[in-house]
Amino acid sequence: MACLPEGQYGITNAAIVASNMKRSFGSIQFGFMVGIGGGAPGDIDIRLGDVVVGTHVFQHDFGKIEAGDKFRSTGTKRLPPQILLNAISKLRAGHERSPSLIPWILDDMFKRCQGLKQKGYGYPVRSDDQLFYARYDHPTAKPDCSECSSSEVRCRKPRATKDPHIHYGGIASGNQVIKSGRMRDKLAKEHDVLCFEMEGIGLADAFPCMVVRGICDYSDSHKNKKWQSGTKVSGS
Repeated sequence: MACLPEGQYGITNAAIVASNMKRSFGSIQFGFMVGIGGGAPGDIDIRLGDVVVGTHVFQHDFGKIEAGDKFRSTGTKRLPPQILLNAISKLRAGHERSPSLIPWILDDMFKRCQGLKQKGYGYPVRSDDQLFYARYDHPTAKPDCSECSSSEVRCRKPRATKDPHIHYGGIASGNQVIKSGRMRDKLAKEHDVLCFEMEGIGLADAFPCMVVRGICDYSDSHKNKKWQSGTKVSGS
């Protein structure tokens, strides 16, 4: 197990850590990159606290500038090794037949490690999960969404349970934080991805891996850190 140095993030730093791991532990066959990411809700109902298991990872900001100053992505998909893809299929079938074990696992962990909740690890109340229309930008210099227009919040059907859902699909990786609902929707549609993050492709370039992300925001200008601690735990 390894993590990025405090305060460092991005593809290059992830690749350095992965290369050092591979050099120190030569028998490593594949890895898991677990952490937080920004969701790209669309046809699939992704919500804060959910988990995305990456069936592939794609670098969205690698490409070329063409005529008319248009950016064209030339990145390629990195697939997990076949043994992990087979395991995903089995896990997915089990998750679709049975209730999620995430709440039970989290409750057990919090009982055994009581200091986690004292340090803020846990889920905020569901009323804090607000998805705004992509056209609506967050008011400048406001730390939260208390003054955002309620008429710009998308109405979503209530879920039958409060349990986090597990989704399977593509994950976009890049060196730039996505903080625009319009850009989020554009990239998600172009590359068929469910979430955005900043390290996965760095690990994928070092050795075969699978990227798993807990959804802590919606990759828009309304980002805040309320959900980061809880989704780190659920992703793990």
